[in-house]
Amino acid sequence: MRGTAAFATVCVVAFCFVGCGERERLTSDGSGDPTLPEWVYGESQVYDAPAMPDGRIVDPLTGQTFRFPAGGSGLLTVLQLESGPHTASDEGAFEVSYEGSGSLELLIDHDPEDVDFLVGYLPLDYAVQEGEELDTSGWLPLRSTAGQGDTLVFELPVGVKKAGSMSLPWSGVKKFKPVRYKKGTANEVLFAQIEQNVRDAMNSLINALPAARRAAVMAAVNGAFEPVLYVPANRSAYLFTSKPKYVPYWDSFGLVAQCAIVIPDDATTSVAHEVGHYLHHVLLGNSGYLIFFQHARPSGHHVGMPGALNELIEEPAYFSEYYLKGTVSGAGPEKGTFLTNGGGSISPISVDYRDLEGMTVAMLASVIRDRDEIRDYANRVVKVPVVQGSREQLWQDCYEIIASGTSGVLAARDKIETLLQNSGQADKLPAMLQAIGWNHHVVCRFVDGNGNPLSGVTARAISKVGSMEYRLPARSRESDGTGTYGLSEFFPGANTLRIYYDGDSTDVPKIIPWTTPTNQQVDFGDISVVSDELLRKLHRCQHITFRIQARHLFSDGEQRDRHFEHHLYPLTWNGSNFSVRDTIDSYGFHGVMISDGNVEMNGMILNAEYTYDWTNDQSGNTHTESHIRVVVTGLPYTSDYLNLGHQHVRYTKEAAEAVPYITLMEATYTQSVDGTVTQSWSYISTNWSHPDATSTLDMEFHE
Repeated sequence: MRGTAAFATVCVVAFCFVGCGERERLTSDGSGDPTLPEWVYGESQVYDAPAMPDGRIVDPLTGQTFRFPAGGSGLLTVLQLESGPHTASDEGAFEVSYEGSGSLELLIDHDPEDVDFLVGYLPLDYAVQEGEELDTSGWLPLRSTAGQGDTLVFELPVGVKKAGSMSLPWSGVKKFKPVRYKKGTANEVLFAQIEQNVRDAMNSLINALPAARRAAVMAAVNGAFEPVLYVPANRSAYLFTSKPKYVPYWDSFGLVAQCAIVIPDDATTSVAHEVGHYLHHVLLGNSGYLIFFQHARPSGHHVGMPGALNELIEEPAYFSEYYLKGTVSGAGPEKGTFLTNGGGSISPISVDYRDLEGMTVAMLASVIRDRDEIRDYANRVVKVPVVQGSREQLWQDCYEIIASGTSGVLAARDKIETLLQNSGQADKLPAMLQAIGWNHHVVCRFVDGNGNPLSGVTARAISKVGSMEYRLPARSRESDGTGTYGLSEFFPGANTLRIYYDGDSTDVPKIIPWTTPTNQQVDFGDISVVSDELLRKLHRCQHITFRIQARHLFSDGEQRDRHFEHHLYPLTWNGSNFSVRDTIDSYGFHGVMISDGNVEMNGMILNAEYTYDWTNDQSGNTHTESHIRVVVTGLPYTSDYLNLGHQHVRYTKEAAEAVPYITLMEATYTQSVDGTVTQSWSYISTNWSHPDATSTLDMEFHE
């Protein structure tokens, strides 16, 4: 850290010499693991803490100046550290023990053109790690608490400070090491470059944020959340090297918002990643980031590692990399091979792809991607939908998903779907995500109209995006004598199973809930296969229109000729049975239209029941309700035709000929104001032979 201050007067207190050359052989984690370096102690000194304010002790062994700003009591012990983890004899490391009253500070002489750090050896449990360390602790920087002349002041977590931080990372920390990079040296030049890289990265990332968040982020970056940047040297004298990390919490109960970005000198390409962690912390604040920090990924984690379904702390850092560098760890997250390391041994059948580290950044990248062709999770070139819109706006939309505190893969997917719904593009999501590994394997049994197993059937998954179809491969082997059939690839969400049999195809809507793990087999059960030409035509239809037009008489004396006309969508077929539930919601309005029915004799006879319930709340406390129910039985097929390439199938009877087929008609209407009924009527009868009215029962299926 750089800074300027005036040189302070030092009050030296007498010390008591204890001994020299004492060596204590301890492994850094207490495990006795011989692969870890041992702490080797040198000489030690014990001092009486000065009682007067601003009392100081200059330790000749370490060359360090200790100050008691309010005075102290008890003994201060200082021990030289000759060597240990990431520690060599020429680095001036030392251990401090002080149990007395009053706070203790370390004063370090500082040239503003140099870079000075004070680091403490503490558990790495309090850092977000980006590589597997051989030890469970490491050297992490303290923030200077003040500057006095040409001196930096560091408050040490011992004595009173230790007592107030017992549950925090600094509790019990004793080992410290000053680090100085003189101006013009390679380390100082590298620090300046990384410092600039961090600044440039933040300035670039600001543009990826929604405009409404930028001012608050900049205020935090330049204020309470200003980070400490530490660039440790990985020397050849060390048995193992330090890895990049982000350290979010420093003081008791989060009252002081301090954080550190640690970029070792041999890992300078990690700036984009660690700055991503930092920005995530700034966006969420201490309390929000703590939720992620409590579910940090294990040491040695990596893209494609399981266990990340509800552990998304790495995803914002990966997303930062993607924005700043165009890749994540050198790979493109928009590609399906991202999670498999270029087509590795894992597959959505063997592991739950939703649970793999990197899935969320892969989903976000699929939103931003502007190419309609990628390599999928199996390393095959496939066509994929492209989200339309400004790439700049899409980056901001994706960062808003991060900034909102999204903490799980399913929540991230839900928010992406909402984002696409807002622009009418939600139907693209299944094909987008299947290509990157959100793929399912399914099994079913094909049966005929009587429920008997049907052999010789094949099928494939279809995802429809407007008039475009994305098709997954069909299995070459047909269903066997048991009717059993399986597919190793199927889209998530709501899609279509296209069935091929007897020279024709039939589409059957299928839904796989997004909550289903990819490595869990989905059983579609029995699926009826249509073998009649008229049924095949019906199965192409997703709409049904009810027209019961005639002179209908109601209890209020009015005649409403077209009261029983409605159009429903989307229609679902299962063999000869169909159903539809159409819901309409808007401000103050709610409508539900439901129809269930079937066709007999290969589609020649129609049976259907239709209900309609409607409520409307208007200004002035006006409430309106309407109900309709119609049952049609045994209505025969009339005709089918193509209109602009779209299939239509009609069941129609005119005038009095319609009467035998309508077995139930009912309708009611009620309007109330402030709870008092002001208007009410119900259906009484229909005059099918009125000379001045068109009288038709028409039930039409169409694409």
